[in-house]
This record gives sequence, C-alpha cells and structure tokens, in this order.
Amino acid sequence: MAIDRIAPGDYLLRSTITAGGLGGRARAEGSQPVDDVIRKYLSRNVLTLVVLDQAALVAALAVALWLKRHWLFPDPLLPVDQHLDLFLRLWPFLALSLVLAGAYDLQVAVQRLRPVVRRTLKGAGVLAGVWIAGAFYLKMGELVSYSRAVFTVFLVLATAGFLANRLLLAKVSRAWRSRHGQFRRVLVFGGETFGRKIVRNLEQHVFAPFKVIGVTGAIDCPGVPRLSEEQALSMIRQGEVDSIVADLPLRRIRLLLRIAQLAEREGVPLLVTGAVASGLHLKPSVGQIGSVSVIELTSQEIPLSGVVLKRTMDLVLSLAGLAVIWPLMLAIALAIKLSSRGPVLYRQVRVGLDGRSFTMYKFRTMGVDAERATGPKWADFEDRRATPVGLFLRRYGLDELPQLFNVIRGEMSLVGPRPERPEFVEQFKPLIERYSHKHWVRPGITGWAQVNGWRGPTDLQRRIEHDIYYIERWSLIFDLRILTMTLARCCRGTY
Repeated sequence: MAIDRIAPGDYLLRSTITAGGLGGRARAEGSQPVDDVIRKYLSRNVLTLVVLDQAALVAALAVALWLKRHWLFPDPLLPVDQHLDLFLRLWPFLALSLVLAGAYDLQVAVQRLRPVVRRTLKGAGVLAGVWIAGAFYLKMGELVSYSRAVFTVFLVLATAGFLANRLLLAKVSRAWRSRHGQFRRVLVFGGETFGRKIVRNLEQHVFAPFKVIGVTGAIDCPGVPRLSEEQALSMIRQGEVDSIVADLPLRRIRLLLRIAQLAEREGVPLLVTGAVASGLHLKPSVGQIGSVSVIELTSQEIPLSGVVLKRTMDLVLSLAGLAVIWPLMLAIALAIKLSSRGPVLYRQVRVGLDGRSFTMYKFRTMGVDAERATGPKWADFEDRRATPVGLFLRRYGLDELPQLFNVIRGEMSLVGPRPERPEFVEQFKPLIERYSHKHWVRPGITGWAQVNGWRGPTDLQRRIEHDIYYIERWSLIFDLRILTMTLARCCRGTY
C-alpha cells in the first residue's frame, strides 16, 4: 500500500485505490477475489491505452505529413521518407516519455479525469522535448531538413488523440462496470471530517469500480446506508467488506484499535485519514528507521528546502545591511555612551529554536540595573526607565540592530516569532495553548505579530496566534512582505 506524506487536513484516498489495497469481493463464497478482477481490469485498460496511444502517434504523423504535402502550406517535395525515418528512430523514446510522465497511472483517476488529463499533457510536453532533441541530434550528423509545421501538427493531433483515448476508455469502463456489477466494497468509519469527500471521490473513480456500502457517524451521504458501529463491525466479521477507511479523531483511539485488530484478523486493508492527528497540530508522515517503518509526528512546519532558502536570505541581507548601516550603528553607540553611564550593548538570555537559550544583543535603552527594584517585566512603549536616547531608539526600532549579529551566528532569523526570556516562557507555557510552537523556528528580529501591532504589553494569545499563522504559512514572499512592513513602520516611528 502506497502511503503519502499527509497533513492533518489530508485524507489518504490515494492509498485506498492502489493495487496493494484491493481485496476480495467474495472470500466466504469461494469465488475469484475481486482484487484479481480489478488488477486484471486495470492492467487490461493500461495495455489498451498503450496500443491506442501508439496508434494515435502513427495516425497523427500520417495526417501531419499529408496536410503539409497537400493542404497546409503545400510542399510537394516534402521529404516524407526522412520524417518517417526520424519517427521510427525516436518511436521507443516517444513511448517511454509517456510512461515516465505517468500518463498510464490510472489509479490516480479520482475526481473524474482531471489528474489523468494533467499527466497526459505532461507526457505530451516530454514527448515534444524528445522529438526536438532527437531531430537536432540526427540533423547534426546528416544533411537533412525537418518541417516545423509537420512537428507542430503532429504534436497537436497526438495530444488530442491521447485525450480522446482516455475519454473513450473511461466511457467503456463505466459501461463495463454497469454491465458486470463488479465493484470493491468500502466501509467508512466516522466520516465527520472527510467522509463526504471520501465517498464522492471513491464513487467518481473512472477506471476502478468502488462502492461505499456504509458509513458510521453523523454524516448524511445520499444513497449510502448509515450504520451503527456494531453493524459495521459485524459486516467485517461476515466477510462483506473489502476495504475500510477510518476517519476517526484521536479521542476514538479505542474504536480505532478495535477496527485495526478486526481488519488484521479478517485480512481487510485498513486506511486511516489525517483526522486522527487533527487535534495534535502536528504533521504525520511515514518514514524509516533502518528497516523499520515508523509514523513520525513532526513539528517541522517549514520544509528543509525552505529552511535553506530562509537561512541564505538571512545571511545575505544581514551582511549587506551591516555593510550599509555600520556608520549609523557607530553613531548610536556614541550617543548611548555620551548620554548615560553603562555599556553600549545590552545582553539578555532569550529562548530560541527548539527551546535552546542564547544571548540576544540590543542597544541599551535603559539605565543600568533598571530591573533591580521591579524584577523581570515587559517594557512599556513609553517606559519611564528608558533614557531619552533609548526612547528615540525604541520608537524607531533602532535598538534591535545589533541582533543582526545574532542572525549571522544562526541564533536568530530576520523574520520569525520574537524570542522571550526564560522566566516568561515558563510562566506562559502552561497558560497559552500551543505557546511552545513558536520555538519550532528561529526567532526573528521582526515578525508577523509585531507588524500587526502585537508587540510589548499586548494580548499574548493574539500574539501567539499570529506567530503560529506565520509558521504554518511561511514563504520567502511572506518574509519579504513582513520586512517591507517593518521598514515602513520604523520610518513612521510606529514600530
């Protein structure tokens, strides 16, 4: 059974229709299992499609040559033999291009023919590339000339023939299904999350016959019987079910285990939708530890490629920024040193990626030992503990500039959730749901919450909601948008 990476909002419909998930229709009756019937049926459809597509290629070339010679910019001296020779040399590669593009993967034909059509068009594009490359290669070794008009008409007619073949085969498949009545019986447990989509997509499969024989739970699917859980389990015991889809949340784990045990005993394939992890806010995926298959619940929302791109952008922009603004930073350091006693930089321990602590740098905006009397506390926008220079720096966000060094060291990013002090993290984690999710990524100098006004002593719940929104929808364009909004707020003095 093929298992794809899934998110909490996805359902494993593709696994339901793979050949490995096709069971028997009448085990108790001792007749030929329907899984063999469906495999042979799908294989026969694929072989038929291959033959039809090759016929379409030959017909398309013949028509293209005739049109070019007699009707479309007629050329009575067109070297037909050279074009036929080119076609015969490339024919195996043209056929292989369709296979590699997935044009014969009929198992994806859910939601009607759209996935098959997309793969067919992709195959036609690869086919065009093979033809162009082959013509160019052969032309270099021989003094030949191939007609571009012939190639264009050939490609258009071949693509139209491929699509017509699939539409014709789909129509024949439906007629065959109606006449013979062979189908794969699917039972859906739960169904409150993705049940209607599962039922609709199974019944709309073009090339493999499925029939949903029952649904448990509170959903209403026209034409599908609603069963109690005990009735559904009894049908499995009696050999009346060929495949099971469990659309159950994690709180129904006892029922899920009961279904799994029964499915294993009866030899019925069981598929579990992403609803089982919908309350976890984690992405389940199937992986390997050596030879052992495991299901991983991962908190890494940004893909590895995105992490690399984001880190590259951080380094490039941070180094470029330091090269441009170092005179400004030097002027700020002198202003701080001359206006108040104490160090120029303020060092503070913050919590970052994966909950690890690091030292964050800022320009000092308050007097020395400002928290001696109050202890750790959030700074207000017009904090009385701030120096005059500090108030100016805080208003325009200039006190955050030394954090560019944190970005270069890999402790922070230009954009991300703002890091908090360990004291606040321990205080807020038990109170705010999903608070720790902000530690899934590097903290940022600025972030989606900050540019939307959730900074400093504001609603912490709303701030965390914005942080999680950013993590789950991250993109480089989103980061650039936040950086642009930050620059605009800093210039207005509203950061």
